[in-house]
Amino acid sequence: MNLKKIQEAVEAICNQGCREVNNIIALGENNQKIEQIQHLSTDEKIAVINELKNIMDVYKK
Repeated sequence: MNLKKIQEAVEAICNQGCREVNNIIALGENNQKIEQIQHLSTDEKIAVINELKNIMDVYKK
């Protein structure tokens, strides 16, 4: 697993705003194609979605 690729993907997605982050999380939870992370391995995609969830959890508190 390439942590640098994961971090770069997370940062790029977060730069698109909360709405896009939530959309991508929803796509990931429904096992749908996510263009922004298609270049990543399955494990890396899972890591990106989990990291996005962790980031968004901060806003729910």
